[in-house]
Amino acid sequence: MKVNWTSFRLLTLITIILIISGSGYAQWKQISEPYGGSIKSVVISGNQLFAGGGNLYVSNDYGHNWEIDSAFPGHSISVLLVKNNSIFAVTGEQLYRSDDQGLNWILLNFPASNGGIIFLARMNSTLIACTNPYHPSSGFYRSEDNGETWTLPAKKPPEQNYRGIFPIGQTIYACGYDGIYQSIDEGLHWEVFSSSINISCVIVRANNRLIVAKTGYCLRSYDGVSWDSTMNNLFNPTCMLVLDSVNGGRQKLLMGTGTGLFMSGDDGTTWDPVADVNRSNGHIYCLNGADSSLFAATSSDGILRSSDKGSTWEIANSGIQERLYDFVAASGNNVAVVEQNHQAIFVSTDRGLTWKFQGIEGEIYSGWVNGVMIQDDWLFVSSCRGLYRKKISDPAWERLMPDSCFHHLAKSGNLLYVATWWVILKSEDHGDSWKVCNQGKVLPGALGLSAIGNTVVTVANIGGVHDTVMVSTDLGEHFLSTSLYFWYDEGLAMTHDSSAFYITSSHGIYRSKNNGAVWELASDTSLWYFNAMTADAGHLYISTRDGVIRSGDRGNSWTPYNEGLPGDHVFDITIAEDTLYAIGSSTYAGFGICKRSAWPVGIRFLSKNQSEIRISPNPTDTKLRMTIQGWDNCLIPYSIYDTKGNVQKNGISNTVGEITVEDLIPGMYLLYVSLQNRNYTIPFIKN
Repeated sequence: MKVNWTSFRLLTLITIILIISGSGYAQWKQISEPYGGSIKSVVISGNQLFAGGGNLYVSNDYGHNWEIDSAFPGHSISVLLVKNNSIFAVTGEQLYRSDDQGLNWILLNFPASNGGIIFLARMNSTLIACTNPYHPSSGFYRSEDNGETWTLPAKKPPEQNYRGIFPIGQTIYACGYDGIYQSIDEGLHWEVFSSSINISCVIVRANNRLIVAKTGYCLRSYDGVSWDSTMNNLFNPTCMLVLDSVNGGRQKLLMGTGTGLFMSGDDGTTWDPVADVNRSNGHIYCLNGADSSLFAATSSDGILRSSDKGSTWEIANSGIQERLYDFVAASGNNVAVVEQNHQAIFVSTDRGLTWKFQGIEGEIYSGWVNGVMIQDDWLFVSSCRGLYRKKISDPAWERLMPDSCFHHLAKSGNLLYVATWWVILKSEDHGDSWKVCNQGKVLPGALGLSAIGNTVVTVANIGGVHDTVMVSTDLGEHFLSTSLYFWYDEGLAMTHDSSAFYITSSHGIYRSKNNGAVWELASDTSLWYFNAMTADAGHLYISTRDGVIRSGDRGNSWTPYNEGLPGDHVFDITIAEDTLYAIGSSTYAGFGICKRSAWPVGIRFLSKNQSEIRISPNPTDTKLRMTIQGWDNCLIPYSIYDTKGNVQKNGISNTVGEITVEDLIPGMYLLYVSLQNRNYTIPFIKN
């Protein structure tokens, strides 16, 4: 017997390293970055900052780092307010107060049937709350005892959709769709201030006059009676701050809008976008702070901070995990995510350890993203404004074929496929040139796309009644109908592994093991709320509104796969290099990006290029032939495990012999070989 000890030791070392590295993802792990997400409110209390989103965050270093306030009993914070030494937080229909900087919280006795507070303000010692205008108990409420008891005003403004309440001096203004109302006695009595200004707006007083900002223009008045107007390019003003004058000069205005931050030095006549903060077309919900420490709560980047009177801004969101994503794609070490509402695209080149903002074209943002794909070192995004691509290492985007609405993307080797409403196109050169598939004939309403080798599978609307599975076995040149069809209102998701195609619908999971020609119902699992599906080596994963489900036997049976998942609604899921990536949300906030090993606990496998052990054929129907290089003819013990860790078969085999597996049910298995106190684990598929 001859032993190749060098190869043997190398193989053993690789096995140990891979097994150790795999054990780190025994369950879902939340990736910390990219930080950010939707934050609705930010306030300053003493030396601390509080920010409200799906969770309540606190910062002790002026926004450099954030952590969740674990003492806060609620979620989905919509409004924060600081009054003297108290902090108020609105979540749903509940109002909380903390008198010790967030260490403890008291649930206040706010009228429970009010439909929820939408605005909260203070005037001197009085709190004023504006509630949901569409609820029967809506209205303005007052509290003179720090929120312990609440009463309606003696004379209240009419019920309408109010945009905000703005304390200015000793007057409170309530701005709504039917006009502006004012109170000069801390909200006890309300009178009409202006019925002509009847569109949502925000109000401040600067340079001795009132300034009302609305979409498209500003109104200004010294006495509240005579007004002049000036046009502007602002969309959906949400909040406004007056910045202190410098050396006795004019006060400046800082405006938050639906498309970023803007500054005016002439009482709203002209507005200039603030540099470096409108990169993702973020909605600004709230502004707070003083000149040297300004903070903005945004819909995408969490918190922005300025220390120079708003001239320049930086992202200050380390620790804030609120981002919602629509799509995730992965290939090798590269991972890409598209933020919900398509405000940003992020890419990681190290499996999610670090992330870079990739920029996003305005046309992509306005065109509604439909898919994302990584092929080699290229990133592709399909949208209703065209197909876009960029090198992952290059910041510049390129728009391809702008005149079509592009949907599903698929790849196979060097081929890239993309579907429009009418045709499927393919490219062999990363999108430099394109050819219409199916000999130029239409394939209307493609509902999915999957490709491997020479085979391409799609679902097209034939005859307008139902959607038929179409298959091409010649790289998309010709598509033929199959006998499998779905009704037009069934949602579909499709994927493939090395030996089969899979389609999931609301009636079950279908499988084809012969290049899409014949389909069988693998499982009648009813999934009305699935979102996406991915597969690898006989393992299938489906993202649903109830988490992730997994099949280890090519779709025959399914079990939950949610250990460690911070939310139950999973929007998208993908796999690359035996690592799963998932995006989704909990009931109150996005959970960003999570990842875990696609294999059972503690197992990672030797790749074909690394192993001295060979088994073939794989997949197999009846027998496995095993070869261990460096070992001559000798007997060794083996075991076969299913993916749950249960032993299915034990035996003894020759190092160049065959193992009979025809008695195993179809599925994924692990061949475990013990050789001179050294163990080897190799996956295989039984057809």
